Amino acid sequence: KIPMSISGSTEATARALLFELGLKVGTVSTRNDPKIPAGSLIDTVPKLGEQVKSGSTIDLILSTGVVTVPQLVELTVPEATSLLSDPKLGLRINVVEEENSLATPGTVIDQDPQSGATSQQGGTVTVIVAKAPVVSTPTEPVVPPATSESPTSSTSGSPTPSDQSPGADSGDD
Repeated sequence: KIPMSISGSTEATARALLFELGLKVGTVSTRNDPKIPAGSLIDTVPKLGEQVKSGSTIDLILSTGVVTVPQLVELTVPEATSLLSDPKLGLRINVVEEENSLATPGTVIDQDPQSGATSQQGGTVTVIVAKAPVVSTPTEPVVPPATSESPTSSTSGSPTPSDQSPGADSGDD
C-alpha cells in the first residue's frame, strides 16, 4: 500500500520510503498546487493509499510552488476576490481604482500578473478596477475676479456710492 504519510514530503524522502516498502519510483512530474511547498509530494500514480504489489513502479507528482493566475478582466471585485481566495488558488487581491469612461464601474479592466501567468503560493494579484470619471460640476457660482472697473449692474437695483455723480452731496451746505 502506498502510504498516505508521504504526502507533502520531499522527493528524496518519498523515494526512500517507497524503496523501503519494495516499490520503485518511475517518472517524476510537477503540478501547481496552492498549499504544498515547491518540490514536495502532492500525489502519486497509482494514488496515495492504494494497494500495490511489491516491486510496482510509482510515479511521483511534486509541487511547483506556484499557481496559475486566472482571467479576472471583466469580473466584479467580489467575483475576482472569490475566485482568487478559492482554496484551489489561495491568492490575495490588491485593488487599484482607475477612472475609465468606457468600462462599467466596479469591473476589473486589467490585472498583474496576467491570466495564465504563474504566481507564488499565497501571492497577490493586482487588479485595476474601473471607476466612473469625476465630472467637475461647480457647486457654487463662479465669481469673476475683481477688476478696477465698476460692475455694470447691481443686484439690489439701488445706486451704489460709485453710481452717484461726482460732487453730489446730501444737501447739508
